Amino acid sequence: MGALIDLINRTRNDHVITIEDPIEFVRQSKRCLITQRTLCRKVWGGRVAAMEILLSLPSVSNLIREGKAFQIPSVMQTSRKLGMILLSDVLIDLVDRGIVEPREAYIKATDKGTLLNLLKSRGHELSSLGAA
Repeated sequence: MGALIDLINRTRNDHVITIEDPIEFVRQSKRCLITQRTLCRKVWGGRVAAMEILLSLPSVSNLIREGKAFQIPSVMQTSRKLGMILLSDVLIDLVDRGIVEPREAYIKATDKGTLLNLLKSRGHELSSLGAA
């Protein structure tokens, strides 16, 4: 698998996302953007994937082209009906269903402030976070 990722990284201009447990080798981006991710420890053992979904829409492409990628989460929120999902929404769902501890979700969150607010508003125990 590693050799295939290296080949793609040397010969194509793509975004490669790997989901590994554990990440055994950190890959440097060459021609591709390499993102090694988003497995959360389950409460009772094992791992679960928390996956954000970003669709390639003209509005998203325009934001990237204009250097306004910070506005993409806003587009994702308003495009939920199309299938976009923010990582914080996936993480809070995993916590709400008792699959992942709040601390694990907080560690994996890219927008820690939003996740912290969601955890607080839903009455989750935050003492293990140290940020509450």
